[in-house]
Amino acid sequence: MKIEEFKQKYLDKDCVILTCGPSLKEYPKEKICNFIKDKIVICVKESIVEYKDYAHFFFWNNTRPRVFNINTDTIKIYQSKDNNKNYCNYPADIILPEDMPFHIEKQLLKKKNFKDYDLENNIKRPWGPGILYESVFYFCKYIGIKNIYTIGWDLIDKNNYKNITHYFDNDNNKDYKDSVRWDPNNDKQNKGHYEEMLMVNKNIVYMYDFFKQEGINLYVVGSQSSVNKHIPRINL
Repeated sequence: MKIEEFKQKYLDKDCVILTCGPSLKEYPKEKICNFIKDKIVICVKESIVEYKDYAHFFFWNNTRPRVFNINTDTIKIYQSKDNNKNYCNYPADIILPEDMPFHIEKQLLKKKNFKDYDLENNIKRPWGPGILYESVFYFCKYIGIKNIYTIGWDLIDKNNYKNITHYFDNDNNKDYKDSVRWDPNNDKQNKGHYEEMLMVNKNIVYMYDFFKQEGINLYVVGSQSSVNKHIPRINL
């Protein structure tokens, strides 16, 4: 399967991106299912556990790697530093190679060179940091999406760097036994992650404006997300 098969395939359609922040649980699942039923649905990483029966596409990379149970008709897109391999031989339909080597000063949200990584011109993926900015938003643009709604895109509470960052961090369900959890006791790592997320939240406005200028609307669903308020909200 080639990515070119999906170019402008969903022109002017609406898309919901489900990802792994705590606000994925802000609304009852029934309400979310009703909202997403007539839209293109992209699941990122663990969100596929909750919504595999609705996912048209699934994105993952080698951050928090684990094996997922995915329906056969879901298109699996893997972002990898090695475009000849899948994690644990887990088959991807499309592989997006990373633009290696990564350098912190060349992070996409620092350089703001968003046009350089349009999938029409460049299959290689930058260091965002974060798969949403590296691949998922760009893929939405590539397939022709008009309105993007995110559920579970939270970043981090700027007042608490030890805040839970995944909806499943305190979930003892067996479906998450192989998922890497947020460790509130790893102070050094958490402070580094916190500083990175502050940078992302400050600079995400420039990426939002880029996509807006390209004719794409981006919305955060719900009121719990800590994403920059420059990004408009809707409620279900």
